[in-house]
This record gives sequence, C-alpha cells and structure tokens, in this order.
Amino acid sequence: MFKMFCVANFVIIFLLLPHQKAATQTSTQKSMLTDPSVAPPYLAEQSNPTRKPKRDKNTNPRKDVDLSSQFLPDNLPEGDPVHYAYPIFLEEPADNFVVKSKPAELQCKVAHALSVHFQCNDEVQNHAVTENHVDPETGIRYTEARVQITRDQVEEFFGDYHCACVAVSGQGALKSRLAYVTIAFLKKEFEVPPYSDQSLEGKQVELRCHPPKGKPEPNIYWLKNERKIDESDQSFIVTQEGHLIIVSARLEDSANYTCVAENIAATRKSTPAEINIYVSGGWSSWSSWSTCSVSCGKGFKRRSRVCDNPLPLNGERPCPGQSTQKKNCEFNCPGENGDWSTWSSWSTCSPECRQMRRRKCDNPPPTNGGHYCFGVDYDTNDCSGGLCRRTVWVEPSIAEESTDSAPVASSEIALYIGLSLAVVVFLVVILVALSLLRRRRLPSGYTLTQSAYEAQHRKKVLGYSPDITSGGNTELTSVCYEYSYPDSNSNTSKASYGKSVSEHHYEQPMVILPSRSPVDSIVKPLISDTSSSSTGGNISPRSAGTFDRSPGILQSSTPIPRNTSMLTETLFTKWASVTSSGARITLPESNISLTVPEGAIGPGQTQDVFISVIHDTKSFPDLQPGQTLLSPVIICGPHQASKKLKKPVILSFPHSASLRQGNWTISVAQATDGDNLSWRNVVTLGQETINSPVYTQLDLNTCHIVADSLSSFALLGHSTPNPPAFKSLRIAAFAQEFPQGSDLTVRLYCVQDTDHAVKFVTETEKQFGGRLLDKPVSTLLQYGGQNLRLKLERLGEGWTVQAGAEHQEVPISHLWSNNNPSLHCSFTLRHAVPHIRSLNMQVQICQEGNTNKCLLKINTNISASTGSGHREYKLRPSSSGCSSNDSYSCGTVFRLPTQTKETLSRMLDAPVSIGNDWRMLAERLNVHRYAAFFATRPSPTEAILNLWEARNRESNATQGLLNILRGMGRFDAAHLLEHDLQLT
Repeated sequence: MFKMFCVANFVIIFLLLPHQKAATQTSTQKSMLTDPSVAPPYLAEQSNPTRKPKRDKNTNPRKDVDLSSQFLPDNLPEGDPVHYAYPIFLEEPADNFVVKSKPAELQCKVAHALSVHFQCNDEVQNHAVTENHVDPETGIRYTEARVQITRDQVEEFFGDYHCACVAVSGQGALKSRLAYVTIAFLKKEFEVPPYSDQSLEGKQVELRCHPPKGKPEPNIYWLKNERKIDESDQSFIVTQEGHLIIVSARLEDSANYTCVAENIAATRKSTPAEINIYVSGGWSSWSSWSTCSVSCGKGFKRRSRVCDNPLPLNGERPCPGQSTQKKNCEFNCPGENGDWSTWSSWSTCSPECRQMRRRKCDNPPPTNGGHYCFGVDYDTNDCSGGLCRRTVWVEPSIAEESTDSAPVASSEIALYIGLSLAVVVFLVVILVALSLLRRRRLPSGYTLTQSAYEAQHRKKVLGYSPDITSGGNTELTSVCYEYSYPDSNSNTSKASYGKSVSEHHYEQPMVILPSRSPVDSIVKPLISDTSSSSTGGNISPRSAGTFDRSPGILQSSTPIPRNTSMLTETLFTKWASVTSSGARITLPESNISLTVPEGAIGPGQTQDVFISVIHDTKSFPDLQPGQTLLSPVIICGPHQASKKLKKPVILSFPHSASLRQGNWTISVAQATDGDNLSWRNVVTLGQETINSPVYTQLDLNTCHIVADSLSSFALLGHSTPNPPAFKSLRIAAFAQEFPQGSDLTVRLYCVQDTDHAVKFVTETEKQFGGRLLDKPVSTLLQYGGQNLRLKLERLGEGWTVQAGAEHQEVPISHLWSNNNPSLHCSFTLRHAVPHIRSLNMQVQICQEGNTNKCLLKINTNISASTGSGHREYKLRPSSSGCSSNDSYSCGTVFRLPTQTKETLSRMLDAPVSIGNDWRMLAERLNVHRYAAFFATRPSPTEAILNLWEARNRESNATQGLLNILRGMGRFDAAHLLEHDLQLT
C-alpha cells in the first residue's frame, strides 16, 4: 500500500511540472511567435514529424520515454511529454457506414501529440477538424480529431475504403487501427420469405425467414397482425438465424405474421404469411342402443355419437368415421291363421250351363307360420232361372235364308278393303305431285354439278382472281375488315332473302359437303340447322378480300356441346380412355395438352376424357373494358367425369402475354359444361387465397392450370396504367392456291401469337383453296397505343398495286378487345407480267410510339404446277422443347415411375429443420409463387412433381431434376432417382 501511494504522488508531481513552468516560458513563446525568424522547436518538429528533433550538443540529451506502458519509468524527464514521449491513442476510429446522403464521421483522441490528422487510402484528409482539450480530472492535454467521409469518396475508390488517425509527437508519428467506411444498404427482396401454413392445435410451427442481403447485417424481428411480438413471451422463440417458432400452437395464434429486417439503411417487411391453426374434431361417447324398430319380426337398433369433443374449427374436416351405428334385432311374433274373404259373384253361364265363383285366403293371410285357410277357393253350380241357352230345331226354309246372307256379309268386307286401297293410292299421287311442283320452283343454281360449282366458286364466290374476260373493270383495293363466319348455306337465310347483289359478299349454291370435314367438328351433324348472313356490311363485290370468307362449317363446328357423348375426334378435339395409369392428351400442332396424373382414376376404372378448343365467339367469356383474351378458349370434359377424379389434372396451353414488357393483371375465367357457358373469374394471379379452386403457373409462353374438375378455361389480361402491357400477335399471309386471271388477293391475318391460332386460320383457308405463303412473323401490340399499321414496302417484279392502296390500319380496339379469330387485312395485286410466277413482297408492321417493329417477307411461287410453290412451315416447338406435332407426348407419358414418385414424396413431405424439403423443391422448380396451394394437398411433393411432369417434356428433364435434388443437399432423394432411372 505504501508503494502504491508513493507512485501515485510521483505521477501527480510529474503531471504538474509542465504547468508550473508555463508562466516562465510564456514570454519566450510570444517572442518566438512574433518573430518569424525564430520558430519554436515543436513547430520545427511538426514540419518533419518522422525525424527526431535535433538536440544541442552542449545540453544533456534527454532520454526517450515510452508512456504508453502501464508501468512508469524510474526517471521522468522534465518538460512537456509531447517532446520526449510517443503519442497515446485514448480513442481510435471505429468502422462506420455511409447512409444514403449522410456522410460517415470518424474521430480519434490522442494524448502527447503535436499534430493529429486522418489519412484515407494513403491520402491525407485536409478537411479534418482538430480540437485541443484538457481533461479536468487529470489535467492531461489531448487532441480530438474528426473527419467526415462522403458517399462520393467511397464510390470513387475501387476496393475497401479505410482510414487511419495519424498522431505526431517529438518521438515520431504513430498510426491508429484502420477504420473501414462502407456504404450501408439493404436489398428489397427477402432471400427466403415466410410461407403461409396451417397446423393442428398444440403442434409446433416454424416460420423461416432469410432476410435480404445488406450492410450492416440487418436485425430481424417479427410482427403479428402488424404488432411487434414480445420476445419475452414464452409462446414464441426467435432463433439466432431469425426464424420464428410457435412452441405450442393455439387458436389465438392464427394470424398474419410478417418478418421485418432492419439496419441503419432501411427497413424491409416480407409478405405476410397466413398461419391457420385448426382444431381436429373428436367424437363423443356412443349413446345407448335404441329399442328395436319393430315389435314383431326383424328390425334394427341404432346408436349415435356427436363430433363435439372438441368441435372442428378453422376449416378442419369433420371427425373420420360414422356418426351412427345399426345392428339387427328380431322378435318372435305369434302365428296368425288365414281366413277366407267373401265369395265373388257368380259368373255367366258357360256353354255347358255351369257358373263359377271364387274367394281368397287373405282376410287375413296366414303369417308367422299360421295355417292356410281350410276348404276350397272356388265353387261351381248349374245355371237356373232360364239362364242356360238350349239348342232348338230350325225349319229348313229358315236355314236357307241364313245361308244366303253369308255371301252378302263377305261382299261388304271386300268393298271396304277396296275403298281403303283407293284412298291410299290417291294420297300417294298427291304427295308425288307436290314433290314435283316443289322441285320446279327451286333456283337453277341447285342443279350445278360439282365441277361447275367449283369453277363458279373460285370465280364468283371467292373473288381471289376475278375473270378479266367478263368485260368488267376490277378495282384494285386493299381493305381491312373484321369478319364473323356465316353458314355455308347463306343463300337460304331469312336475313339475306330479297337483298340485292351488292349487299351480299357471295352466294354459294347448296352442294353436298364431304363426309368428313378437314376442319374442326366436335358436334354432329357438321352443318348448323340455321343459317346466318354476313356481318361485313354493304361492301362492293368488286373489292377483293372484303367479303366474309369463312365456310359455314367453321361457324357450326365449334358450338358448346349440349351432349358430350356426341363429341367426335377431329383436328381440334382429342379423346382418350384414361385408366389408373394416367394419360397426357395433346392436340396436334397446338401445344395444348391435358395431363391426368397416375392415380387420378381409381384402380379398375376407365373414363373417356376429351380436350377441345372453342371457336364460336358467342361462347367466349365477356370482356371488361380494357381486358383482352390471351389464350385459346379450351373445354375439358365431360364434366361428369370430375366426380371420378381423385387428383387434380393439369391443363397446359400457350398464351400471348409478353411478360418481359409492361405489367399485366392476369386472371383465369372458368365455365362448366352446359347448354350455355356461364363464365366467372375464379382467380387473379397474385391474389390467390386458400379457397382458390385452381392453381395457375404462368411461364414465359405457356400457362399451366391445376384444377380439381374438368371444365372450360380461358386466360384474360388487363394492363396496368404504367408501364403499359404488350400483347404478342402473329401475322400470317395467305392467298389462293391456284390463282386465275390477273389479280391476286393477299390476306394478312392478325391473330394470337400461338400455333393454334395459325392452324385454325390455315384450315379455314383450305376450305377456299388458300394456302400459307411464307413463314409468319410475331410483333408486340402496346395497350393504349395507336392503330396497327401495315405498309407494303417492297413489291417484286411483275406485280403492281394501285396508288394509295399500300397502306393499311387495323384499329387497336379490334386487336385488343375483340376476340374474332379471323381478323385480317388484304392487298389486291395486279399481275402485270403473266410469265413471272414468283411473288416477292415485304410488309412492315408497326405501331406509332411502339419501338417493336417487324417485317413480313414473302418469297413464294404462285405457279399452278404441282409442288412449285409449296413450302411447308413447321410450327414452333413448345416451350418445353417437345415437338407439338405429336398426338401425345414425347416418349413415355410420365418420366417418373409411380413407386419412385411415392418414395420421393415420403422423403420430401416431412419438414426438415434446414428447410431442404418440398418447399425448397418448389422454390428451385420456380413454382413457389403460392406455396400454400401445395401445402393443402395430401402430398405436396407429389403435386409439385405432377406439375413438373406437365411443364418439362424435354429429354433431359430428369437430369435437371437430379441436379436440383443434389443442389438442395438431398443426396438420399438424388440417389433414389439416379438408381431408379439409371441416371448419371
């Protein structure tokens, strides 16, 4: 204790010595400051801090003292320690962050320093601020330095930006630790957000949350219904990783939970995860057996129980099992003998002069072993009272008269028969005469032969190449019209009866149609019972391409089936008999398929299922203002087969929404099979709930709908205001197969950017001898933009077009809000050089204000010789890489065997603490947008794999799945898949 007291006194005396000598040195310092020729020694040292100060040879050299040690030296020199001691850092700069426009501030405190400055990345910061202070308790003088580092300084330097505090004393310069300055940030998207879930009461629930990346590392806390969870609550545990664990789920824990990540840069909230805690119902005790339902004979007893122990809550299913039980009971009843009913009345007398009466043993009948009635059940007796007819003798004359009357009766019968035959012959003659009169009144056009009809059909009806020898002048025009296809027998329509020739697009005589139409026909008969006239308006028959060109078959080929048993398999309809092995039904060249998973149909059962495309615009869903149809309208059926489905089916079809440009609000419309389709919006993407009847997976070019029932579906879209959405269109050029005359009409169809739309137009053109001229092109249509412009930029040698007819405009309302599958424009070309049979033209398709433009190049031969101008263009492959020309899928229907899929489901269905279960599989397969749908399935993994089967049809799909399982760290599942499928 004494030694410690002596050391403390010595330190105090040492610290006070410089202050006692300060007064004597004041005058000297003033003279040195006022005289520029005299510089104080510490200023000279400051000018070169790395050099030790020079000492006078005559003076005794002072010994260097290190005051940074915890032990004081034995002898302390006199004077200010800044001249003989190293600087001491009382506070070193700490790491800091630049937050947006707010600079980071670094500071340090140094004792025994002549000067203090900051040096950042070997560059001295001249704007640093230094202040000298004296500690009031110890009297020690120290220097405090501060510097502000801006965002621009950090961004300009490539690499880590670090600073150090440099202190200079008489002994030299010392640097502090390096303080790193970093730009603080916090990304918006959570790496793994919490997912909605449901759990049984009393179970443990875990909500995983991986926050966005940021600097500094964000702090994580949780909100329950927008209120912060108290971590001291024993019901909740927040792990070090930030995950939330509900220890024992209660009903009051059903809420929306939000993960919040926060640092000095920003605060981010995840999408709320809905947690639903349900109560599994339990049965009460059985009641006592009731009395027998009968007092005599065979009956039954009953007992019941109630599902109220406890009641099921929050959507949980009722208790499993039966609520009532029955058992047989029997009581011996006493026997009852039968007794006779009363006798019936006597019958009429028979030729034998006898009459009869009966009775029955039913008053009462014998029961429970009683005796049958004693006696007989019938009785006979002789007739009495003159009721019996006796045989009498007749005189011979009377007998002769009666014999003569017989021929008279026979002649009357013959007369009646003759009159009847005469009436029948007369009626037949009348019917024949009426038939002949009716034939005489028919128009002469009905007697056309097939060859004459075809010639007139090409020349007058189609108008592709009018006959210039007729003496009339053909007006070269280019028109753009929207058409609805009429019935082929439009000349019998009441709506068109009595109109002039100029009011009809064409007149078609009634001819015998082929037994099987090459286009879609899902209802028999192929031709509609009613006719409809064209809706194109009063168009001149000389304007080529302005008439309604659709055959009547197409108008009546796609109505909604009133009886699905009448459906037949055609180009746009496909049937399949589905068993428990499942099936994949595909429409050829359309990329439209229906996947029925294995086990969807019960073992031993077979169900006929079809998929078809609707083309009748009257059956399309009604569109709201600004809404557009983005897909074919597809019907799956029959609807009655939905009752046999044990698993959901997957409907895959293409769509025309450009997801890379603009913002879409996309919804799914559904209608059930019936006389009239009643459409309703069943789900809007991004707004799904646990009660949504379907799950929709929207890929770049294909849509997959997972549904529990077979019905009709269509994809509808609506553009958001900013930025506007883009719809993809396909432009296809058609013309007559073998043109005659000097004119050629080229029709440009503007349809959905799907293979099915082009196929439908192609089959329509075949009905009139038209063909596809060259490969179609795709363009993007901007919502709310200008009309679509088609400009004939280049026309090959030998062809001309009338001045002013090379420009066309299609109203955007017809392309966006109208669902007509046959909207087209036409250019009428004049063949100036007959011997040139090649056609070369180039059409620019654009929309003002839209940077997306395309060129349709046509290079074809219109020669009538076989094969000279035919080029077959294959449709684009599907997004999965499988050719769309196959009737069914590529290779096998399903890539994963049933046993393999079941084993994978057992492995991945069970939740894992590190999260590499079915939820990570859904994330890696990019189907995790609404994972709650899979969570409600009996096996989430099986539902995900069924959707994977429908989405991935390429040959290397299983290898990709194997790599995903390996990347998840599930080597057990990867080994199983590799072993069962013999993958490498």
